[in-house]
Amino acid sequence: MLSLTGLQHFQAVHNVNLLVEAFATDLPTSSEELSWARESNAKLSFKDQWENNGIVDVLSEWANSEVASLLWIGGQSGNQDSWVTQFSADLVTALNSQTTDVTLAYGFFDSCPDRALTARDFVKTTIARIIEQRPRILLELPELLNTRMLGPSSTFSRCWTVLDGLIDRLSAVFFVLDRVDAGADNEQGLPVAEELLPKLLGLVSKSPDKVKIIVTSSEEPPIAYQGDSMLSLIWLDTGTRQVERNRR
Repeated sequence: MLSLTGLQHFQAVHNVNLLVEAFATDLPTSSEELSWARESNAKLSFKDQWENNGIVDVLSEWANSEVASLLWIGGQSGNQDSWVTQFSADLVTALNSQTTDVTLAYGFFDSCPDRALTARDFVKTTIARIIEQRPRILLELPELLNTRMLGPSSTFSRCWTVLDGLIDRLSAVFFVLDRVDAGADNEQGLPVAEELLPKLLGLVSKSPDKVKIIVTSSEEPPIAYQGDSMLSLIWLDTGTRQVERNRR
């Protein structure tokens, strides 16, 4: 016979399925995203793969830094696809394999074969990932985690309000946003990076001890944010073998 706690957990898991079905049916699942991401970067040459291009040392410097920041990893691979997606997929897989209190939130903007994803799509996907990993949070935040807040017509602003409320309840969150340059502009023509960066930098500023963020792209950050004290930039072009480290 199920205990009250067991019944609550069962109901929470059931609610997860209903909620995700309500607002994320048009978005790729976590396994689909990783599979598409790996397929799209399966033909990188040996020198362009992240294990061989020098990113590990640079990443270690950022991870060990006492200064909180969002890390923007920009990279190209000559006339091939950018090497960064392979790196992101392996990073997500490695983080997923660890048993910690860190919640992993991620999105691959260049991995959906049907359409380009928007900033709003990323936020909705991130919310789904968090709920999947922490289903009991549904019992704690019913005022945010409901179909009114996360319905098909929910705006970017409303979805972000939900995500922000989720982060407040979590002990630690690691974001991975891959190839933001490949995302679709919003209805007003604002690119993904320009819509998400101020929100993400705000998270780092507000919760530096519990929020880690890595953004990858085949381009540099928008000029307006390149001087932000909360943003660190690494640029690595494996076609020219040039690495620029931690430029603020």
